[in-house]
Amino acid sequence: SFDLEKAIEKVDHALRMHKNFKAREKLKWEHWDKKQQARNKVALEKMQTIVPKKLKSMTEEQLSKKFNLDLARRFHRQPCFRMYHMPLEETSKLHPSDLKHRYYFNGLDITEMRALYEATTGLKKDWRKKLRDKLFEMTTKEKDGTLEDRDRENPAYKSTRTIDDVKNKSAASKRPSYMRPAVTKNEVEMEQVWKARERRASTNTVVVERKNSLTYTDEEEREIAELAVKALEMIDNTDINEDNPEFQETLRRLSAFSSTLSDTSDYDLDDIDSNSIGSESDYDCEDYPI
Repeated sequence: SFDLEKAIEKVDHALRMHKNFKAREKLKWEHWDKKQQARNKVALEKMQTIVPKKLKSMTEEQLSKKFNLDLARRFHRQPCFRMYHMPLEETSKLHPSDLKHRYYFNGLDITEMRALYEATTGLKKDWRKKLRDKLFEMTTKEKDGTLEDRDRENPAYKSTRTIDDVKNKSAASKRPSYMRPAVTKNEVEMEQVWKARERRASTNTVVVERKNSLTYTDEEEREIAELAVKALEMIDNTDINEDNPEFQETLRRLSAFSSTLSDTSDYDLDDIDSNSIGSESDYDCEDYPI
């Protein structure tokens, strides 16, 4: 109940305000630091041998010659990896805002976290306290055997993808970046997904522009946009089939209004059919970053 929650909050506040609380907390973290220090140092030595000292001045292409593409992107796009070789004097000068938004540590595995915590020893800022709390959570999960595989070691270290693989894949496909290939076991199914995405992308372009525009001249055009959006939502709904009366009625009304649209040349209303229903979610699709 609400009264019980208020009572618990009062008790918690009273405990934290007690004169011995800070002393106990300090002893707790000192003990934890001492216990983890050896493993943290080993992790830092490991990461310092992997991450180049001149990481800040290296481009993604230069890194991809030394590492696989996923790891190169990881090191290049997360500035916190530069801190492995950064002296405390330089780290201390970083603004709290930069630490929070630029040198974020989200997504790091436990080895990377240990190394980062050890590399920032002596940094007296809230950022390191949050880093410590996150590492404490991960070490507890590791001890309990509940740490996820990706938190134990990031998949990027085992990746074999190179920049040539991406260039070859990009050259083989002339589709725009927002139509990325889907992972399916069957080429026929993949082609169905491509067609559905093409229909949806071309239709969305007109509908979204018209939906967000303030240039509507009458209620009829507004109704057209509403019907188109409704049709798109139904196409994405795997529970809708081609015999669904509401779906057929929506398409019928949309087709009846099509002659009043001034920019119907950008897409064909007949392409919005039952063939595209459930074409993505039924095949367990996944986008590749290109």
